[in-house]
Amino acid sequence: MTITILDGGMATTLERTFHKDLSGKEVPSLAWYLWSAACLKDCPETIKAAHTAHLEAGAEIITTCTYQASFEGFRRAGYTDNEAVELMLRGVELADEARKEYQTTTGKSVKVALSLGCYGAILANGAEYSVIGSFLGDYGDVSLQSLVDFHRRRLDVFFNDGIPYGGIDLILFETVPSYLEAQAIHQLLQETPYTVPSMVSFSCNSLHTVCHGEPIAQCVALFNDLKHVSAVGVNCTKPRFITSLLQDIHGAIQNKTLIVYPDGGEEWDAEARTWKVETKMDAQQFGPMFESWIKQFGSDFIIGGCCGTTAHHISSICHHVDQ
Repeated sequence: MTITILDGGMATTLERTFHKDLSGKEVPSLAWYLWSAACLKDCPETIKAAHTAHLEAGAEIITTCTYQASFEGFRRAGYTDNEAVELMLRGVELADEARKEYQTTTGKSVKVALSLGCYGAILANGAEYSVIGSFLGDYGDVSLQSLVDFHRRRLDVFFNDGIPYGGIDLILFETVPSYLEAQAIHQLLQETPYTVPSMVSFSCNSLHTVCHGEPIAQCVALFNDLKHVSAVGVNCTKPRFITSLLQDIHGAIQNKTLIVYPDGGEEWDAEARTWKVETKMDAQQFGPMFESWIKQFGSDFIIGGCCGTTAHHISSICHHVDQ
């Protein structure tokens, strides 16, 4: 049995555990375009503390605070490209520092995953997972090559000739909402085989499809021919959809680890930039779900939480799952 625990939602932890305002209501130019990445400049030690909180809860993989970090986002928030590079690399450094300090104290092994949000993250309108308006992962007339170029330019910050910036153990493409963007990531990884394993995780809004409407099975199967893509799965998806999605994924992949980290059940209102709490799942409810998924779909899993989850949710997973 190989069960690896991923961390919880970075932005949620910054907001709910460390009381940082990422809503954009007070400083829209920062939070709207950067979200949690705004803290790379404003409060880096809090990011490090969030990593530590997840490690102490049992996480074995922590993700860098770079989901919404991009040249476009930093530029819109008033930063130069050089400042953007410095802050993006700082996201890796903070995770690596937290990891090393925790390992020194406990002797436990921890990996750092480079978090790379989808193209929709730079639009700052919830397009990667929104169920309002016309978004649903729809980027308009953005071409396949434009998406390849977007992901390549950002990855070039963290890699030199395929060699990672110190501290990166994994690449995690997160919250991918469409087959088109999956094709772009596939093309990029096919053209440039990076020297650390990659993982690709999709956002879904139904029992069988990613947010843009394509079957999840079609999206994950695209990566069967890339050996250096070690894991595929779903994130930032409502827990009620996960069992069905896992059935589809399990039947479509070959020699891949399943990665599953749903959200905490709350609906995100992209227009109001706030969470609808009616469907919120507390930490005590969160952990038990994973027991049934592991029993049903095998034992090679990376599991954790996304938006709406904190270190308390990760503790719940660890309490209910034998590793």
